[in-house]
Amino acid sequence: ARTLMKYFTLLFVAAVSMVALVIGCKAKHSVDASRLSTGFASASDDLKANVDKAVAAVKAENYAEAIDTLSVIAEEEGLTDEQKQAMMDTLIDIQVIVSENPPADADALFEKIDELNMTLYM
Repeated sequence: ARTLMKYFTLLFVAAVSMVALVIGCKAKHSVDASRLSTGFASASDDLKANVDKAVAAVKAENYAEAIDTLSVIAEEEGLTDEQKQAMMDTLIDIQVIVSENPPADADALFEKIDELNMTLYM
């Protein structure tokens, strides 16, 4: 039952991402990195340092570094649902932006996002 729920969660996230892509193609998007800061406000100092690094990368529009840092965070034990959701929301924003204006490494970014989604919900 738990595996089935994870599957439906991933399916839902994929559907939301696709809707966001279709609806959002007309507007300029940005990543709301404040959700990460808020979601990890009570985290350990080491975890907060990585969150700060991810937020800085997002603000610099260095999405590859942001995703790599979020991947490190996702490996941490005991992430709360709120923290996972903050990461997922950030990833969806990044995915929309990369889809709107794909860089040369867009395929690699999408692959990293998929892997990170699986890490968060497995």
